[in-house]
Amino acid sequence: MALAYADRNGVNVSYYSAENEDLEHLRRDSRILLTGVSHPSSAIATQTVDGYVAQEQFQALTDMYFLEEVPRGENNVTLRKANSVPVRLGRLHILTDLAGDTSSRSVDAAERILDEIREDLPYA
Repeated sequence: MALAYADRNGVNVSYYSAENEDLEHLRRDSRILLTGVSHPSSAIATQTVDGYVAQEQFQALTDMYFLEEVPRGENNVTLRKANSVPVRLGRLHILTDLAGDTSSRSVDAAERILDEIREDLPYA
């Protein structure tokens, strides 16, 4: 797990705009592993989608939902194209993805998760 967390070199983040009616479909699409604000542990209610997608499924996914790349801050979808997507994400991945977002809700959620990790592992 520590090595999987440390190896984030194979991840490219892109920002997209999707139609509002497609957002729920994106959240349920099995090709996307939700993270950041979209992960349940963030406890953030949002209309945005943030997730990891395997490189080999990336183009088909963006084509299917007619996702248009937009500048960061204008997006409602954040996709993290990865060489390999783990079966599940650990709290450190989610914390890192939240902390990379500039919104105060994301930073607050990242700090809360870090506090939970410290409680679980008092020597961390």
